[in-house]
Amino acid sequence: MASEPQQHHQDATFAPVDFSALNAAKGNNKAAGVAAAALLPFLVNVGEASAKGGELGVWEGRSFALLHPLIMGTLFGLSGYAALLGLEWRELRTMGTTIGFVKDKAPVLSTGEKAGFPFSKTSASINSKIGELEASDPQVSALKADLAKLSAAAAVDEEYAALQERRKALSKKDVRDKHYEVGSLILGLGVFAAIEGPVNTYIRAGKLFPGPHLYAGAGIVVAWGIAASLVQQMQKGNEWARLAHIGINFGILGFFAWQVNTGLGITAKVLEFTKWP
Repeated sequence: MASEPQQHHQDATFAPVDFSALNAAKGNNKAAGVAAAALLPFLVNVGEASAKGGELGVWEGRSFALLHPLIMGTLFGLSGYAALLGLEWRELRTMGTTIGFVKDKAPVLSTGEKAGFPFSKTSASINSKIGELEASDPQVSALKADLAKLSAAAAVDEEYAALQERRKALSKKDVRDKHYEVGSLILGLGVFAAIEGPVNTYIRAGKLFPGPHLYAGAGIVVAWGIAASLVQQMQKGNEWARLAHIGINFGILGFFAWQVNTGLGITAKVLEFTKWP
């Protein structure tokens, strides 16, 4: 069967990697291609070559070729969701400290103690005491001064109430466990897609095509591994590990966003040069 003519668009910077010499040495170009592709994850520049001739059936068809972009598009969305969950978990974990700072803003009353929250309850107690005293009692003026302090600090009371409501809402969302679950899903699916992409490229084209999409993708896979390796230190309470984890994952989102355009272009090539299934 004659092969379909292959159409190539040569990158001005990166030349295609031709494994023909390796194939000849190994004597099994399919097995050698899979092994070589495993060393170059995330490459999906499949649109630069037509199918090899159909000897592998569905494995060199459009269905298998579209698996990578579908997974990576899903992972892009999941990465944003995981980032949101992670920030919410950090917010919940540090909420006690934040609430403590707000409590420190409470006014000191005539008793020498800070006003308790909510201020409405403290004000009701003070008004009750005033009602029990004679108007000429010297304590009355001090208690009225306490009421004035509480009124002036109404914004502090509102901030405290808002933080308490926020903590309740975050606790109900179970953000910590969801963050772990989504992160594990991203790592597993991401590594799979990083290998599947170049394997599919080699199966259909007989070569790989290094370029920005490949290198950004390879960087993402490495970053996933580093971010996951920090979890133990994070669980030990090391703030440097938490900050590094956050920074790395936002960097991953940046790489993802940077390569969306090239990924869509590659997908368009796949649709142009492949057939169902």
